[in-house]
Amino acid sequence: MDTSEQYIKMSDCEEIQEVYKEFDLTKFPNYVYDKVTERASIIFWTPNRLKEMIGNKGNVLIVSIESNREKNQYVPEYEGDFHNSIIWLPRQDQLQEMVFANCLPEEMLDELSSVTRKHMDSPMEDYFCQFTSMEQLWLAFCMSEKYGETWNGDSWIRE
Repeated sequence: MDTSEQYIKMSDCEEIQEVYKEFDLTKFPNYVYDKVTERASIIFWTPNRLKEMIGNKGNVLIVSIESNREKNQYVPEYEGDFHNSIIWLPRQDQLQEMVFANCLPEEMLDELSSVTRKHMDSPMEDYFCQFTSMEQLWLAFCMSEKYGETWNGDSWIRE
C-alpha cells in the first residue's frame, strides 16, 4: 500500500475525499493519513467490546502503521470529528471499483492497457512515467476517467 508523501498529496482532493465519506466503516478498515499524529494509519470501526476495553467513546479508532514513533493511536472525541483530521488513501481495489463498479478484472485491465497504449510515444507517455506505484497510476486513471483531471506533479487540473 502506497503511503508516500506523493500519494498522500494526490489523494488530498475533494473528489476523492467526498467518496470516502460515503463508505461504511463497519465493513473494512481503510488506510488514511492522520493529520493529528502526522503519519500513515489505519482507521476502523470500533465494536462495543473493543470500545469498553480501550475506553474509546467514539465509533472509530485510528491506529498508526508507523509503530516506531510515539502516539501510535488516536481516538477521535466523537464520530463526526475524524473526517477533518484524515486524508483517505484509497487502495488499488477501491480505485478500480470507483471506475469499474460491475466489470470483470479482464475488462479493467483491457481499459487501462488501451489508455496507456494510446499515449505511448506521445507527451502523455511521460505523464504515466511519473507514477511510482499502482495506487498512484490507478488514482490518475480514476481522476481522468471520472473527473477529467490530470496530475501536474503538484495538483489536479482539468484536462
